[in-house]
Amino acid sequence: MEFDAEGKSGSGRVPDFGAIFISNCSTKKECLRKKVFGLPSNQASFVKHVSDGTFLFLFEYEKRELYGVFQASCDGAMNIVPDAFKSVGKHFPAQICFRTIWICDPLPEYDFRDAIKDNYYSKYKFNFGLSEDQCILPSNDSGPPVVHPLPTTEPISSSPTIEPIVPVQHSPASDGDGLSPVSSSTTSPEADQLNTLSPVVNPSAQLHPASLP
Repeated sequence: MEFDAEGKSGSGRVPDFGAIFISNCSTKKECLRKKVFGLPSNQASFVKHVSDGTFLFLFEYEKRELYGVFQASCDGAMNIVPDAFKSVGKHFPAQICFRTIWICDPLPEYDFRDAIKDNYYSKYKFNFGLSEDQCILPSNDSGPPVVHPLPTTEPISSSPTIEPIVPVQHSPASDGDGLSPVSSSTTSPEADQLNTLSPVVNPSAQLHPASLP
């Protein structure tokens, strides 16, 4: 997936209510270890519109799965964590720090694609901003609200579950975005927990509240 700074069409050019950041399998570990998401400098304007408290998701583009739920712990800015991603010789200076608020099974792209269909400007590329209409906010007495981009086909219960839609057949994207693997032998508990989640969405899988510091 490429980072296109210009020429985008469709919705999601501004993070009105939520935002999706992207990574590959290895840089996902770096994001979770340092609790920071990063994009190239040509995405600085978008990231600076992400404010403290915004709900965030991480799209791992190699397996094309969506992780969450996270929440911004600061306003988006440049070089918040200057050494982030330096271990791979890359520079993703447009950054946002985050906290993990819920941990759930990763969603394959075909399960959330319809919910953000207006964001797509090519077959495999989409704008990263989420509107309120693209998010679900179930209430739960045991923790904070959950936000995830899913079609609102069923009422939300007090114990929210993921409701997958009919899969859309597609082939893996062939274009890359220049992200390189991160060499790291140390991961955070959040990273280990997310990395052990099933790669297939289970319709009865529960969302689990994460422990906040």
